[in-house]
Amino acid sequence: MGDTPDHANGDTATEPTLDIDRHLKYWKMCLQAPLPNHYLSNEGVRMTLAYFIVNSIRILTPTPSPTSTTPPKPPLIPPSDHRRLRQWVLSHQQPGGGFAPSSTLLSPPTTTTTNNSNHTNPDPANPSATTGLANLPATLFALQLLALLADEGEEERAFEGVDRVQTLRWLRRLQRADGSFGEAVSWMPGEEEWFVGGGYDMLYCYIAVAVRWMLRGDVGGGGEDEAGVGDLDVGALERYILGSQTYDGGFAGSSKEEPHAGYAYCAIAALSLLDRPLTNSTALHPNKILHSGIRNMPALLHWLASRQFVYLEAPPPNPDDDNFDDSEDEDNFRLPVPPRRPLPRSANHHPRRVQRPLQQVLWRLPVRDGQGD
Repeated sequence: MGDTPDHANGDTATEPTLDIDRHLKYWKMCLQAPLPNHYLSNEGVRMTLAYFIVNSIRILTPTPSPTSTTPPKPPLIPPSDHRRLRQWVLSHQQPGGGFAPSSTLLSPPTTTTTNNSNHTNPDPANPSATTGLANLPATLFALQLLALLADEGEEERAFEGVDRVQTLRWLRRLQRADGSFGEAVSWMPGEEEWFVGGGYDMLYCYIAVAVRWMLRGDVGGGGEDEAGVGDLDVGALERYILGSQTYDGGFAGSSKEEPHAGYAYCAIAALSLLDRPLTNSTALHPNKILHSGIRNMPALLHWLASRQFVYLEAPPPNPDDDNFDDSEDEDNFRLPVPPRRPLPRSANHHPRRVQRPLQQVLWRLPVRDGQGD
């Protein structure tokens, strides 16, 4: 990190800035050399690490300006590495659809029925029956990696090599009867049925919708595509997500659980993707599901606004107090002056409890001079 003075505000103190060149060197080291030992515990999610490494390099690499006279620097990921990394990603693809999260989990394909339901089911001759070690997060990161590694001018071939049919069929098997999605699916020999594992997490619903949007192409909801692959049960998924809004406006795994900001994001993002056009998708578009489906939008807005965090401010050091230590004594911290600007009217309204200004419900921490409550 570097430091730059803030002259605009008359402050001579320096503000930290990102040393982009140094950070790029770090990501290049992670890409070309063995990962630092801090990441050893994440070996099982190497696909995730690869995505963040490549995407960070893409974000930090400046776009060449057509008017610049400075010759552009060679890319940190040359085209030859693009092809090599694409082959590495595709090597994690499973015969029954989806991608495994790490090559350390891969094993030679089996051709006989075993008790290990992660690898085969009683019909190993059928490729769609082999579930492998695929899971939803790894599949999303693999597809995004392939999109990032597409050569310039060949973006339409980004998913070349992906078994789109098997992946979409595998995705359908991950959906439960109530519309929710699990993380992985395996065949239960004794029960003669698919078992969806991974718990009830709104993240899986969001990832499933994202994979569907990337691989389903121009086919509208509900119908079969040219390969005869049916769509997800979009109606059941919408009902599950919308029915997971809690009494206070947030979203959880069900309406009876504690809401979470991450669940709320995944719920809203999934509903938005379900109604997102396939052409000119970056333009604003009316989202009927969001505006007419969420049963209590004012409560949701209030719940989101209430997630704001009030930072603590350390008081200036007292040179006359030899025992003053602002690094260990939490009583030394004060709440900052609360803002007087009221919340938006839609966010102030909540039908189930009496509203009070946000600054009145914040706990006041004790301070050293004894003036706190």
